[in-house]
Amino acid sequence: MHKLSQRTIVKRIPNFIIAFISFAISIYVLNNSEFFPGYSVYFIVPFGFSILMILCTNIDFTNFKMIGPFIFNMSMVIKYSLLPLIACISQYYSRFGVTPSADNIRSAIFLTFYEMIVLCIFGNYLSKTYKRKSNKVDQNNKPLRSYFIFNIVILLGILVAVFIPEAIADYRFLFNQDDLATNIKVNFPLSGLFSTVVIFARYCLVLIVINSCFKRNRKQFSYMNIVISIIAVSVNALIVSNLSRVGLICPFITFMVLLLFLYPGKRERKAILFVMSGIITIGLIYLTGVKFFGEGRGEVSDSTNILFWGDTINMYFMGVKETAIGIMAVDTIDVTYGFFRIFLLLNDVFSNVGGISNFTVSSINSTTLYNLVYFGSNISVSQIVPNICEGTYYFGGLFAPIWPCIFLYLAYKFSYKIYEQIYIDKRFVYIFASVYCGMLLMLNTSMIIYAIVNVSFLFAVVSKINRIILFKKHKSSII
Repeated sequence: MHKLSQRTIVKRIPNFIIAFISFAISIYVLNNSEFFPGYSVYFIVPFGFSILMILCTNIDFTNFKMIGPFIFNMSMVIKYSLLPLIACISQYYSRFGVTPSADNIRSAIFLTFYEMIVLCIFGNYLSKTYKRKSNKVDQNNKPLRSYFIFNIVILLGILVAVFIPEAIADYRFLFNQDDLATNIKVNFPLSGLFSTVVIFARYCLVLIVINSCFKRNRKQFSYMNIVISIIAVSVNALIVSNLSRVGLICPFITFMVLLLFLYPGKRERKAILFVMSGIITIGLIYLTGVKFFGEGRGEVSDSTNILFWGDTINMYFMGVKETAIGIMAVDTIDVTYGFFRIFLLLNDVFSNVGGISNFTVSSINSTTLYNLVYFGSNISVSQIVPNICEGTYYFGGLFAPIWPCIFLYLAYKFSYKIYEQIYIDKRFVYIFASVYCGMLLMLNTSMIIYAIVNVSFLFAVVSKINRIILFKKHKSSII
């Protein structure tokens, strides 16, 4: 009993540290936001977060294998604790997009505060529930016994890349800096299908390498098996659509977490986590540099400008300004949809789903309308709508947290399902979905649904077909 309490205290140390830091940040923000219209109440967010970190005793910052909740918990620290500090230090500077009014800023702060309370309480409940369940699961790993369908997918991917190269025109090698100011759009009949085939081919190839190394490691342990697996994962991450940070991070994290399950030893786990954190940090810094600074992109002098970075970081983690603009967009949503918000919800949910997206209207989805308000024109659709704002569009302000809570539930559900699986490909399916759901404070509806349906669900179908063929072959050989 004493050992159990000691273990609990150790796990709670990050929570207490975060609570202390958040409280200190709230004091700083309170004392330095008085002369910025609307931001004088911003201190309530880090202050409330510090209290929630003490009260919500089940929120865990140490369990990397529950990857969806872990990503969500870390993103909460950034959004509710660090962003107020960063925004305050940068004097709430706004370079990109319109500048919201003081009233909209205050409304956004209160909506963020409301979102934070609901998500923390719900996350605390889910943590307690799924912790009990995952502790009862007997963890085991089994390698794939057949690559038949995977080999076919890889062959199809090669054929698409060779004979229909325009389907992957938006993909670039990470260190290729040609024409970085341009985002390439691929839009021709069945382009999404061909692109998905190539993506699946890459994932299948990486899984085959990981599976082969894992099978060898079961016979005789060698760190070389881990090294080869990490190299395969890293090479796959070097090819990214329009140098997207999400496109780099999510697949990379997915495969690295899969390696954590396959190599559960303490030394192996530390090595994998060290490499993972290092590559992600270097990759993010490099991508940010080449995307923002250079010819046709931005002034190199901004690389050391705290005002620039304050606005940029808040933009990527959907801070108060982005939420305020989301509130401003409610009028545009009202004019477009009136009381028929169910059509907006369906339009958003299916906007990136293969085969169904052709029946949606991209010109009036949440992303397009939000960016119309954000930039004051239709010059771009690059800014992501906060999920809490989409919840406001669908259900109104009072029930707005329902929408992000759905993705939080899925993050826990998919992460728990990882523990239930024994085959590598099935674990990959649930890890991928849980990673995207865990990023609910950084991604919007269409991006998360895309990952769940276009990648995880379809890859699960491919894996199922592969298993059925293996079963039939085995059955026929017995006969």
